[in-house]
Amino acid sequence: MSANYDPVCQQALEGIVLKRKQSLYEISKQSQSWIKVINYQFANVLVTGYCKYELGWLLADESGRPLGIMELGVLSEGKSKCIFK
Repeated sequence: MSANYDPVCQQALEGIVLKRKQSLYEISKQSQSWIKVINYQFANVLVTGYCKYELGWLLADESGRPLGIMELGVLSEGKSKCIFK
């Protein structure tokens, strides 16, 4: 897998999907024949705010420069537990 996955990491791509050669695509199903390998990327950031209605975190670097909004990473069940004042 390394020969296929190394370029994914080098180019900071999202990931790849591994599948059995004879497997078929199944709509709306998770198959053990198709496996997603995610290229997780990590960074130290500051949470400087939030989006109240479509939950997301406003992020900045250590100097305070805005980086964008992280919309993923908060599970659905966690969203309902957030309290905004």
